[in-house]
Amino acid sequence: MILSVHGALGKGCRRSTSDDPLKLNLVGNTFLTHYLFCAMPIYLYNECPEAFYMMLDIQAEEFKNLFETGMVINNRRFFICCLGVKGDSPYISKAGMMERSFTRRPTRPSSKKAATGICHLCLAGKEDFEVDVPFEEYGVELPGWLPTVGLVKPWANPSPLLKIPFKHGVESAEFFHFDLFHNWHSGMGKYYIASAVIVCMELINLSIDGAFEFLSEDFMAYCRKKKESPYHKKLTKSLFGVEGSFKDCPDAAWSKGDFTRLLCQWFEDYCSREVVGKTLDPLYLKCVTYLYLSKFVSQSLWCFRLLL
Repeated sequence: MILSVHGALGKGCRRSTSDDPLKLNLVGNTFLTHYLFCAMPIYLYNECPEAFYMMLDIQAEEFKNLFETGMVINNRRFFICCLGVKGDSPYISKAGMMERSFTRRPTRPSSKKAATGICHLCLAGKEDFEVDVPFEEYGVELPGWLPTVGLVKPWANPSPLLKIPFKHGVESAEFFHFDLFHNWHSGMGKYYIASAVIVCMELINLSIDGAFEFLSEDFMAYCRKKKESPYHKKLTKSLFGVEGSFKDCPDAAWSKGDFTRLLCQWFEDYCSREVVGKTLDPLYLKCVTYLYLSKFVSQSLWCFRLLL
């Protein structure tokens, strides 16, 4: 378990200009921009869970002091404000002591005990609420869970981190932020690009093995052109989770989030040559349309994750 802190402001990013008033914290050595608070071996907090919460309590007390008392540097007093806590979904669930989290999702059509909900921010998937709030509902402008955001606290006992001043001392679930890098580069974006590639492979008039050979050559040629050094040097059936045929449900098997970014960029270039203008089928063209959005999200989330 790695606990660290970093500022929202820094030396900027690759697209920063000299007149930017508030630069993001992306450029520079991470030893100077991100600060390690502690590292805990998994055996320690598995055998002694209270050790993890003791560390959170120490961290919270320090940030509370930095906000209320501040620190003096060169005869000037500075105050530190914590904008929030972020991490992947397992960390948010554990650190926030959440009763509602992705681990509480229903696993069968019905059960004796009502599901408690899958999200700390809303009541999606909570089965004993006064109205039905399906967690599977997405792709609509007004999903059922939207009016339930912030209605019910997601914990019975507050996390030690809530000692940190936030919104005038109000205990708010908004203090805990999902890390969009994990949610997109290692989550939704990862599975989207895997599915889009497999769908558009059907336009290649080759066997599945031949199609992957064709795509691998195209992918590596793109990487050489853009001076990219991909973690995986070859696109394979096992990497995309389609061992049998095109009809298998894609299951992206890569572990590096940056590989998702690179695949999105390459596949946009590929589709401009091999899909657009080659078919009028709406399914293939939808893959291209959403690909442009995914590219924007993939490149922009590095900025958003520091601002949210």
